[in-house]
Amino acid sequence: GGIIMAIYYGDGTTSNDGRIIQVKEAYNRTITTISSSSDTAIGGLSNTITCSEAASRVRIDVSLGCVGINSANYYAFFVIYKDGNALGNSMGQTEGSRQRCSFAFRQNPGGHMGNTIYYSYVDQPGDTNQHTYDLRVSMEGGVTCRINTTGNGNNQSNYPIAMSAFLLTEIAD
Repeated sequence: GGIIMAIYYGDGTTSNDGRIIQVKEAYNRTITTISSSSDTAIGGLSNTITCSEAASRVRIDVSLGCVGINSANYYAFFVIYKDGNALGNSMGQTEGSRQRCSFAFRQNPGGHMGNTIYYSYVDQPGDTNQHTYDLRVSMEGGVTCRINTTGNGNNQSNYPIAMSAFLLTEIAD
């Protein structure tokens, strides 16, 4: 015979809820410049995951090492996409003429500033199909957003070039 082992938690269950099954990671280590008013993919911040269990959840973690906008008082609107479509539940609800997004950023003053942004969301795909998630950004007023550096993009020793990360974690449910 073999040995049968079970893990019993404090509530008497043997559930593996919350167990990390897999982690997929993607990185952007270059300066990315976007000026479009339409959702535009941010290079390197995309990944694919196939859940092992239909009940699993997928935690999406975004870390933008440095974000700058070249002009003050304009927004950058960031949206999580899944399989080529905006992931609706990751965004704020529809209200008036406000722009729905997963998260947003505005600098004042613009140009020399650069800030780190962190965002997390848990999706429930409900299947074991392959899904592709990515981060996109659109800009208000045609201004420029720079990922991994400051808004004006100066190339000098006291300005950063940072790294951004996009992590997908399958969590048992």
